[in-house]
Amino acid sequence: MDDLKSTAAIILAGGKGTRMKIKGQKVLSELNGKPIVSYVLERLKSVRIGQIIIVVGHRAPEVRSVLGPSYDYALQRKRLGTGHAVKVGLTAVKPGIKNVFVFNGDDSAYHTNETITEILSGQCEKNATLSFVTVIRRDTTRLGRIIRDKNGEVVAIREEKDCSPQESEIREVNDGCYLFNCEWLQKNIKKIKKSDSGEYYITQLCSAAIDQKATVLTYTVSEDEWVNISTTEDLERANEFIKHTSK
Repeated sequence: MDDLKSTAAIILAGGKGTRMKIKGQKVLSELNGKPIVSYVLERLKSVRIGQIIIVVGHRAPEVRSVLGPSYDYALQRKRLGTGHAVKVGLTAVKPGIKNVFVFNGDDSAYHTNETITEILSGQCEKNATLSFVTVIRRDTTRLGRIIRDKNGEVVAIREEKDCSPQESEIREVNDGCYLFNCEWLQKNIKKIKKSDSGEYYITQLCSAAIDQKATVLTYTVSEDEWVNISTTEDLERANEFIKHTSK
């Protein structure tokens, strides 16, 4: 599939994962006996994505050593947020890449091959600027809400701390998987502004695409296809979940 050959995937694997309170690298924490990040890497390899780039930072040598030389690496020397990590990853994108996936290395283990290929097919068919994945969840703690207008079109991704009481009741959340038109991404990544916390967030790119009235698609997956892993307790639940679903 030519669309897959001309698609890159940037895996964000440079953060410290401070909520996990562990000494090692979060993406290398074991999920059913394997590093969390290995699941999404295996799926991307199995669908034959054209290029896989891993953005490393915290304990970078350890991540490289465990994951091996089969991937391209980009070093994020200062951890300044997801938007900054994508900018670093873009420096390693090869010529000829038309679309760029972005995955979080710590919570993308459950996305299926079918989801990855369907998102790409929809993006290419509709010549979209951006596609991203949403999930309907019972527990929306710490997750960005998907704000839609009366016609069902996405108008914003609102961080939980910025939500109104009414918006906080929304069950549809952003799961952190994106597919960008590469040319658009390279032009607009420079426009991300530093937040009050001193970081650059990838969700600003979603806002930019919406403001530009670009074609933005959403792809909603079941709650079983995405497990948010932010804490040690989340990892324990994810381990129980994957053991149950793999039986």
